[in-house]
Amino acid sequence: MSFKEDFSAYYRAGYPLLYVTAAEPERAINAIENLSADIGGGVPVSTWRYTDGWDHTNPASRQQQTGEPNDPILALEQIGQKPAGSISVLENYHLCYGKEAMIDFIQPLIDGYYNWRQAGKQHTAVIVASVLQIPEELKRFIQIIPYTLPNKETITEIIDSQIRAYDFLKTTKTIKEAVIANASGMTEDEVENAVALSMVKTRKIKKDGTVTACLDPDIFMSEKAKTLEKGGLITYEPFTDDMNSVGGLDNLKRWLEEEKRSVMDPKAREFGIDAPKGVFLLGLPGTGKSLSAKCVAREWGLPLMHFDLSKIFGSLVGQSEENMRTALDQIEALSPAVVWVDEIEKGMAGVESSGNFDSGVTKRVFGQLLTWMEERPSDKVIYLVVTANSVSGLPPALLSRFDSLFWVDLPNATDRERILEIHLEKRSQLTDLVKLGMKDMSNATNGFSGREIEKVVLKGMKKAFARDEELNATHVIESAEGLVPVSVLNAEELENDRRWAVDRCEFAQDGEMVKVTPKPRKNPSETIRGVNLN
Repeated sequence: MSFKEDFSAYYRAGYPLLYVTAAEPERAINAIENLSADIGGGVPVSTWRYTDGWDHTNPASRQQQTGEPNDPILALEQIGQKPAGSISVLENYHLCYGKEAMIDFIQPLIDGYYNWRQAGKQHTAVIVASVLQIPEELKRFIQIIPYTLPNKETITEIIDSQIRAYDFLKTTKTIKEAVIANASGMTEDEVENAVALSMVKTRKIKKDGTVTACLDPDIFMSEKAKTLEKGGLITYEPFTDDMNSVGGLDNLKRWLEEEKRSVMDPKAREFGIDAPKGVFLLGLPGTGKSLSAKCVAREWGLPLMHFDLSKIFGSLVGQSEENMRTALDQIEALSPAVVWVDEIEKGMAGVESSGNFDSGVTKRVFGQLLTWMEERPSDKVIYLVVTANSVSGLPPALLSRFDSLFWVDLPNATDRERILEIHLEKRSQLTDLVKLGMKDMSNATNGFSGREIEKVVLKGMKKAFARDEELNATHVIESAEGLVPVSVLNAEELENDRRWAVDRCEFAQDGEMVKVTPKPRKNPSETIRGVNLN
């Protein structure tokens, strides 16, 4: 249901206390005022805020107030003096909770709840704020209604109105569609501001003195990224590399190539294919899971959004659940997009024991995520790429929500050669001399992850630079000998995860799994120089 339908239903049902969460409180208040005119021939609406009391948009109304206009407790008393059936908006009233003793605010609101629901005395008090903050004592008395971000139709109306208002603003159908897609997830004010910024940055004056400007999709995406970073829940991750920068993982690459059309082509729904749910990548750290997520977005031409679950959890009652609701609303509004959740096992740690130490907050937040994954809108292109370093602690209910589950193992000999080539070429060090030792370097890095191979290449380059020599295989091999890979440090966990994955996962690589054997350590007497002190 829309905000208008939700609010109208709760008002007609006689709910005395409502809490509207809105990124743009002023627009939410305007929406309440506009929809009140459609209820029963019109319902009186008045607004209070701390700076100037009731009806801050009406100076004449302020002059008629008695007492201190910004007294938050007096404001609650005055609600009962308004006409029956009226709506009283309390903007940012949650900030008043901590100004004095909590009971001074909580008890009047509870009393109001019972008084304002009586026949003939009906009033609806609406707290409107950008954040959700409800004392534990009030949670059962207040109904929450989110004022959602603008949908595609609303954004299109804003863009069209700006184009009509400025004759010099030029665009094409393709650019306009890209702008509307990139504006998803922005508030109405932010869309209007991005249009203005686009006009300023693209403004040109021709020789004949005429002014032209255009809409730039990149400006909209850049502005959206800045806005998302303020909230800290969803961040925009621009990335320029494609899947060619990923060494190996051929099975995963082929699967993603087939998946691309099912995700991107609207005809897939007409064909009867369900909206894609995403892919889960499981494997040791540094094996290319996160890199693959970034490259998928680039290959498919979609923005990459990073969803950090660890930032969901807050210290206030109800804050974690509200953060999750906000994040999921943002993700829906960002469509089409690839959403990357990295190392989900860390964000969901303690789900099974939640309730023993956090009053069940983790379990409720996790439940919100699972429900959304199952019931999210089918008309929105939201492709989830979720990674985890270990299967330990991952609930089956999560894994069953994905289109496919891949095990990403250590790179085999052929893949290691490709990874070495990628990192050496990126640093202009893939010379004929280095190529001569490619197989030896591959053998020396057996059991290494892609990230560890990159580290070995960098250490080898430092050795060559320090010795004023041209880089060769010996430098890289020496560096590999001094590094103990994670596959050896966590050998037991790796084998447990491999056994679990055999019957449950598709494999991202071709061929057999790499056998990991600890390297024999050199005897200190072989490496320490002897000194004769006689």
